[in-house]
Amino acid sequence: MPDVDAALRTRPYRPRLYGEPTVNAGLLEYIRQWMGPDCPADFEIDLTHGAVDAIDRLLCAYLVAGDKVAVENPCFIGIINILRTLGMQALGVSVDAEGMRADELEEALRKGARAVILTPRAHHPTGCSLSAERARALSQVLARHSDVLVIVDDHFALLSRREYHSVIPADAARWALVRSFSKALGPDIRVAALVSDARTSRQLRLRLAPGISWVSHLLQDLVEAGATRPESIELMALAREDYARRRHMLEQALREEGISFLAGGDGLNLWIPLQTDDQAVSLALAQRGWLVRHGSSLSVQGSIRGLRITISNLEPAQCAPLARDIRRSLA
Repeated sequence: MPDVDAALRTRPYRPRLYGEPTVNAGLLEYIRQWMGPDCPADFEIDLTHGAVDAIDRLLCAYLVAGDKVAVENPCFIGIINILRTLGMQALGVSVDAEGMRADELEEALRKGARAVILTPRAHHPTGCSLSAERARALSQVLARHSDVLVIVDDHFALLSRREYHSVIPADAARWALVRSFSKALGPDIRVAALVSDARTSRQLRLRLAPGISWVSHLLQDLVEAGATRPESIELMALAREDYARRRHMLEQALREEGISFLAGGDGLNLWIPLQTDDQAVSLALAQRGWLVRHGSSLSVQGSIRGLRITISNLEPAQCAPLARDIRRSLA
């Protein structure tokens, strides 16, 4: 993780008061240059307390309890919990190695989904990323449903090894691209950049007004320093390669044991699809000392069987024993 103490020494803290710009000028310009090329024209920039907070606020800005939302299936548990808390109905859309399936998204929109939440890279829990072809197909579907709120959760952007492919139609009416700083700079740096159309930004700012919520300028200082200092950029590059190395070692061990997995993944998770009782397999692994999450707990509308393995703290020496224990647990 980037050195927070060094960042504070580089940029001494200056107190801000209500009435000042809500986003630091330097951070605003960084986000504009970073995210602008991936967005439709005439966008606005806001900050939230992480990607999950951004998604919560976006849904509350336009939808009400009972509304339907199209999401990936399996789905990130944080999104599942948001929808449950808000009383909204999740419509599951299957994913494969190229990301969310366009035909199933079309079906979910026909069923009345008023919003779609999708992950362009490092999908949690499967690790899949959108291909250019799949992104075009999804964009074509969304262009036929211009009244739908499109939320793109690019949470792993700073650490991803995959190219970003946009699904947001050029003439989209309601859209938002969310990128978190927490994955790269640390969980305490709970800040996400949110770029959206002007109307959506106005809706958000009603909920981000001083006195209701406040994205700390101290955190903004740390984000700006952490994202732009050469030392931090080098650390992020090392982290990117380290995660890829851990994934490669586990994939190699799984292949040697004859265990199928979703290849070509990115991010912090690897997905093993199963045809058997995944809860029983996860319990058997727990008895052998391994903690994994079974797919049925991440499913939307029907059980998706599989195992999510988090690779971020998995050491290379652990990969072969883990793969062997997975094979034994499947027996």
